[in-house]
Amino acid sequence: TLPWREQQIEILREEVAPSNLQVIVDTPPLEEHIASMTPEEKEYLYSRCDKKPGENITWFHHCKEQNGQVNNLAYAWQSVFRAYHIYNHPALLKYKYMIWFDSDVNCIDPWSTDPMKVMIENDLVILFYNFPYGKSRGPLLREWAKEVYDREVCGVTYKKHLKARDCNPKKDKAQIL
Repeated sequence: TLPWREQQIEILREEVAPSNLQVIVDTPPLEEHIASMTPEEKEYLYSRCDKKPGENITWFHHCKEQNGQVNNLAYAWQSVFRAYHIYNHPALLKYKYMIWFDSDVNCIDPWSTDPMKVMIENDLVILFYNFPYGKSRGPLLREWAKEVYDREVCGVTYKKHLKARDCNPKKDKAQIL
């Protein structure tokens, strides 16, 4: 959400040529986000960030999550974007597969297995490494899952396949293969 300068994009394009690199702004600036919020959403944001309504908030302000964890707003937003918005982003709609790396990933050796080849050959929906890692207890995650997948996921287990436990026991369990 901090825009890249055109010069930075060109340097990266040259580095990855002949690949077709596109840099997409994932979200409007924070000020536009805040301006589009309802009064209740603004009050919630400002209280989490220990600010008075109308005070300046930046992506680098530290805000408290419902579980008490404190993160800067930029980190919290990228988590929401990766867990929810990215799957509906117009820039990705024409693609069947996606791969991303965190900025702290250090690929220092060639991979013994091409992860994209594994995805394609096995018609996989998701491929991951280091499961389980991280968790979220926020109620919004359940609401978003319901909106996007028509399921509220209360937990995930892994034994050969990922299995999501649906929060509504009247429905069949969702299985992510």
